[in-house]
Amino acid sequence: MQGVLAIAALLWCSCAAALNPNLTIKQLLHTGWGPREGAPLGGVRALAQTNDGFLWLRSNSSLYRFDGIAFEHVELPHDAKLASTDVLGVFAPHTGGLWVSVFTGGVAFLRAGRWSVYGSQDGLPPGAVNDFAEKPDGTLWVATTVGFGRFDGVRWRSVRARFCVRRRARHGLAGRIRPDVHAARRRAPIQPISVLGPDARHFKTGRIERRDDLVRHR
Repeated sequence: MQGVLAIAALLWCSCAAALNPNLTIKQLLHTGWGPREGAPLGGVRALAQTNDGFLWLRSNSSLYRFDGIAFEHVELPHDAKLASTDVLGVFAPHTGGLWVSVFTGGVAFLRAGRWSVYGSQDGLPPGAVNDFAEKPDGTLWVATTVGFGRFDGVRWRSVRARFCVRRRARHGLAGRIRPDVHAARRRAPIQPISVLGPDARHFKTGRIERRDDLVRHR
C-alpha cells in the first residue's frame, strides 16, 4: 500500500453482503487516493474501521482518520503512561471506539472524542502491544513483546499470573493472538501453539499442521 491508498467501495458499504460473489476485485468500483489527495506519505501500515464509519490508518508512526473524502492527522494524548506517541497498532472493537498502541509500551482508547490512557500502573503487561483480539463476549486481549494481557473494562490483568501460562507457551504465542482460532494464515514456520477455549482458565498446548496455505490447530 505504498504511495497510493486504493480502497474498494465495499469497505464501508452497508450492503456489501449483497454484492455478486462472482465478481472479481477488478470488476468492483475503486477509488484511489495519493499524496495529491491528502493521503498519508509513506503508505499505510495498518487499517481499522470504527462502527461510526470512520476509517483509521497508521502511516509510519502517525495516526490518520478518513471520512471517505478527506484525511485528518490525529494527535495522540501526551501522557506519561505512553512511552511515546509513535503509533504501532490500531484496533476497532465491536463495542465501539478505537484502541491504539505505541512503540515501547502503553495503549490509548478513543471514544466520543475522549482519550483514556493505560500503562503498566494500570496492569498492562510491559512491552509494546503487537496485537489486539476481541472475544465474542467483548473481552479484549493483547499480546505484548513479553506476554499477554486481558482488559476487564477498568484495569488490565496479566494473563500469565491469572491463567497460569507457562513460559514456553507464552513465548510461542507472544506477538500474535486470535480469539477462538482453529485456523490461521501461515505467518511463520510450524511450531507448538497454545489455545484458551471458551470459559477455560488454563491454556492447552497443541500442535499445528499445514494444509495448503492454512495452519490448523489440533
